[in-house]
Amino acid sequence: MTSIQGTHVIRCKNGQTFQIQVPPPADIRSFFAFSLHKAGSTLMMNILADYCKYMNLPTLSPYSEAFSQGVSTAQIGNDLDRLLMPRGYGYLGFRHMLPYNSKYDFSRSTVFFLVRDPRDIIVSLYFSLMRSHPIPTRGSTRDEMLKKRQETQKLSIDEFALNNIKLVNFINNYIERLLKKHPVHIFKYEDIIFDKTQWLTDMVNKAQLPLNESAIERVAEKHDIRPEREDPNQHIRQVTPGNFRKHLSTETIRTLNDTFSEPMKHFGYQLH
Repeated sequence: MTSIQGTHVIRCKNGQTFQIQVPPPADIRSFFAFSLHKAGSTLMMNILADYCKYMNLPTLSPYSEAFSQGVSTAQIGNDLDRLLMPRGYGYLGFRHMLPYNSKYDFSRSTVFFLVRDPRDIIVSLYFSLMRSHPIPTRGSTRDEMLKKRQETQKLSIDEFALNNIKLVNFINNYIERLLKKHPVHIFKYEDIIFDKTQWLTDMVNKAQLPLNESAIERVAEKHDIRPEREDPNQHIRQVTPGNFRKHLSTETIRTLNDTFSEPMKHFGYQLH
């Protein structure tokens, strides 16, 4: 097994760099956890990271490391490929498809993709950008996030939704570059929200990781947070699917339905 253990400096397309510490590998088939922003990505990452920590299995989160160091993940280029190994690691924290033409063969690893109704994603993103999303303490990404927060606070939720239908491009990028080319295990937001024990069990089995039912129960219970009422100031604002109907106008919903009709059908979401 090729070793990549140690400290790596990843150079991005714009010349920025970020560091990532790579632990020793484990004797496992590597797995990748992809998602979209506000599709339950943080919850998925935290649950998998906690289970792997409990089982002494190493994980890497390159996008999270870049963000925390103030580097835009959209600027990450093919220098990251040297950290992608078919065995040894769990790769977490990918909230959009790799923004470059990666040469890594994902068929050599187990790949997960977490999806959510895009209409709920946009509503969740609005409240997150406006109030609750963490902002790095340094770097160009901090400036970008502060600017986005100021811009979002000036918009109504319908204006924001119509300005962000470009989300369909991120979804289609996943479909064309990953889902149509490699075997991928697809989970819905509802899977992780309403039955974390079963979801984590399925993930562990599909990734062929060591199974520890006690650890699964502990991790699932730790992360089983369901707010009793909607709180726009919290990162976990609410978890009920279909919340977009409460916030968006009929006209906006109709536009979103037209824009997202194909990817929604692809993932089994109904236009109603």
